[in-house]
Amino acid sequence: MPPRRRPRPTVVSFIGYCLIAQIIVALPHGFILLNEPERRGNITPSALVLVGFVCPLLMAVLGHFMLKGQNWARLLFFTTVIPYSVLMLASQMGAISLLRVMALVIFTFCLCQYAAQRFFAGRELGRRRVPAKPPRQQSAPIRSARYQY
Repeated sequence: MPPRRRPRPTVVSFIGYCLIAQIIVALPHGFILLNEPERRGNITPSALVLVGFVCPLLMAVLGHFMLKGQNWARLLFFTTVIPYSVLMLASQMGAISLLRVMALVIFTFCLCQYAAQRFFAGRELGRRRVPAKPPRQQSAPIRSARYQY
Protein backbone atom coordinates (compact mmCIF):
# COMPACT_ATOMS: atom_id res chain seq x y z
CA MET A 1 0.00 0.00 0.00
CA PRO A 2 1.47 3.41 -0.95
CA PRO A 3 2.20 5.83 1.89
CA ARG A 4 -0.47 8.37 2.70
CA ARG A 5 0.00 11.84 1.28
CA ARG A 6 0.69 14.64 3.72
CA PRO A 7 -2.20 16.98 4.47
CA ARG A 8 -2.42 19.91 2.10
CA PRO A 9 -0.83 23.09 3.50
CA THR A 10 -3.07 26.12 3.90
CA VAL A 11 -0.92 28.10 1.48
CA VAL A 12 -1.47 25.55 -1.30
CA SER A 13 -5.23 25.51 -0.64
CA PHE A 14 -5.42 29.29 -0.72
CA ILE A 15 -3.42 29.52 -3.96
CA GLY A 16 -5.40 26.77 -5.67
CA TYR A 17 -8.75 28.33 -4.81
CA CYS A 18 -7.52 31.80 -5.78
CA LEU A 19 -6.37 30.54 -9.18
CA ILE A 20 -9.77 28.96 -9.74
CA ALA A 21 -11.64 32.04 -8.50
CA GLN A 22 -9.64 34.49 -10.64
CA ILE A 23 -11.86 33.47 -13.56
CA ILE A 24 -14.59 35.55 -11.90
CA VAL A 25 -12.50 38.68 -12.53
CA ALA A 26 -10.58 37.73 -15.67
CA LEU A 27 -13.33 36.51 -17.99
CA PRO A 28 -15.75 39.45 -17.55
CA HIS A 29 -12.81 41.85 -17.87
CA GLY A 30 -11.83 40.10 -21.11
CA PHE A 31 -15.38 40.32 -22.49
CA ILE A 32 -15.60 44.03 -21.59
CA LEU A 33 -12.34 44.78 -23.39
CA LEU A 34 -13.34 42.65 -26.36
CA ASN A 35 -16.64 44.49 -26.85
CA GLU A 36 -15.40 48.03 -26.24
CA PRO A 37 -12.54 48.98 -28.60
CA GLU A 38 -12.03 52.43 -27.04
CA ARG A 39 -11.23 50.84 -23.66
CA ARG A 40 -9.01 48.25 -25.27
CA GLY A 41 -6.56 50.81 -26.61
CA ASN A 42 -3.72 49.35 -28.68
CA ILE A 43 -4.07 45.72 -27.53
CA THR A 44 -4.21 43.36 -30.49
CA PRO A 45 -7.18 40.98 -30.52
CA SER A 46 -4.92 37.92 -30.38
CA ALA A 47 -3.15 39.23 -27.27
CA LEU A 48 -6.52 40.07 -25.73
CA VAL A 49 -7.84 36.56 -26.32
CA LEU A 50 -4.66 35.12 -24.84
CA VAL A 51 -4.60 37.38 -21.77
CA GLY A 52 -8.34 37.56 -21.24
CA PHE A 53 -9.48 34.01 -21.89
CA VAL A 54 -6.82 31.35 -22.54
CA CYS A 55 -4.40 32.12 -19.70
CA PRO A 56 -7.07 32.51 -16.98
CA LEU A 57 -8.60 29.18 -17.98
CA LEU A 58 -5.15 27.55 -17.95
CA MET A 59 -4.43 29.00 -14.50
CA ALA A 60 -7.77 27.69 -13.20
CA VAL A 61 -6.99 24.19 -14.49
CA LEU A 62 -3.54 24.35 -12.90
CA GLY A 63 -5.10 25.49 -9.62
CA HIS A 64 -7.48 22.53 -9.70
CA PHE A 65 -4.67 20.03 -10.18
CA MET A 66 -2.50 21.76 -7.57
CA LEU A 67 -5.27 21.17 -5.06
CA LYS A 68 -5.04 17.48 -5.94
CA GLY A 69 -1.30 17.51 -5.25
CA GLN A 70 -0.02 17.14 -8.81
CA ASN A 71 3.55 18.39 -8.98
CA TRP A 72 3.45 18.81 -12.77
CA ALA A 73 0.77 21.50 -12.30
CA ARG A 74 3.03 23.43 -9.93
CA LEU A 75 5.97 23.20 -12.35
CA LEU A 76 3.80 24.27 -15.30
CA PHE A 77 2.57 27.18 -13.19
CA PHE A 78 6.18 28.25 -12.62
CA THR A 79 6.90 28.19 -16.35
CA THR A 80 3.77 30.07 -17.40
CA VAL A 81 3.81 32.84 -14.79
CA ILE A 82 6.61 34.85 -16.38
CA PRO A 83 5.26 35.00 -19.97
CA TYR A 84 1.72 35.58 -18.69
CA SER A 85 2.88 38.43 -16.43
CA VAL A 86 4.95 40.04 -19.18
CA LEU A 87 2.03 39.82 -21.59
CA MET A 88 -0.37 41.37 -19.07
CA LEU A 89 2.00 44.22 -18.26
CA ALA A 90 2.84 44.83 -21.92
CA SER A 91 -0.82 45.09 -22.86
CA GLN A 92 -1.32 47.78 -20.19
CA MET A 93 -4.72 46.60 -19.04
CA GLY A 94 -4.80 48.86 -15.97
CA ALA A 95 -4.65 48.35 -12.23
CA ILE A 96 -6.37 44.97 -12.36
CA SER A 97 -3.55 43.46 -14.40
CA LEU A 98 -0.95 44.94 -12.05
CA LEU A 99 -2.72 43.38 -9.06
CA ARG A 100 -2.97 40.05 -10.86
CA VAL A 101 0.76 40.09 -11.67
CA MET A 102 1.63 40.90 -8.06
CA ALA A 103 -0.59 38.06 -6.86
CA LEU A 104 1.02 35.61 -9.31
CA VAL A 105 4.51 36.56 -8.14
CA ILE A 106 3.52 36.13 -4.49
CA PHE A 107 1.92 32.76 -5.30
CA THR A 108 5.14 31.67 -7.01
CA PHE A 109 7.21 32.43 -3.95
CA CYS A 110 4.70 30.73 -1.65
CA LEU A 111 4.73 27.56 -3.77
CA CYS A 112 8.50 27.39 -3.27
CA GLN A 113 8.15 27.06 0.51
CA TYR A 114 9.30 23.90 2.22
CA ALA A 115 5.79 22.81 3.26
CA ALA A 116 4.46 23.15 -0.29
CA GLN A 117 7.45 21.30 -1.76
CA ARG A 118 7.00 18.51 0.77
CA PHE A 119 3.29 18.26 -0.08
CA PHE A 120 3.90 18.02 -3.82
CA ALA A 121 6.80 15.59 -3.44
CA GLY A 122 4.68 13.33 -1.21
CA ARG A 123 7.60 12.62 1.11
CA GLU A 124 10.19 14.29 3.29
CA LEU A 125 12.74 16.23 1.32
CA GLY A 126 16.44 15.81 1.84
CA ARG A 127 18.50 12.64 2.01
CA ARG A 128 16.69 9.52 1.00
CA ARG A 129 17.31 6.59 3.23
CA VAL A 130 17.93 3.34 1.41
CA PRO A 131 16.69 0.41 3.47
CA ALA A 132 19.32 -2.18 4.28
CA LYS A 133 19.00 -5.68 2.91
CA PRO A 134 17.70 -8.21 5.38
CA PRO A 135 20.37 -10.57 6.74
CA ARG A 136 20.89 -13.63 4.60
CA GLN A 137 19.92 -16.93 6.12
CA GLN A 138 22.70 -19.47 6.52
CA SER A 139 20.80 -22.40 5.10
CA ALA A 140 18.67 -22.12 2.05
CA PRO A 141 15.12 -23.37 2.47
CA ILE A 142 14.28 -26.65 0.78
CA ARG A 143 11.97 -26.05 -2.12
CA SER A 144 10.67 -29.57 -2.61
CA ALA A 145 11.02 -32.96 -1.06
CA ARG A 146 12.56 -34.41 -4.20
CA TYR A 147 15.95 -32.85 -3.51
CA GLN A 148 16.18 -33.79 0.16
CA TYR A 149 19.06 -36.02 1.17
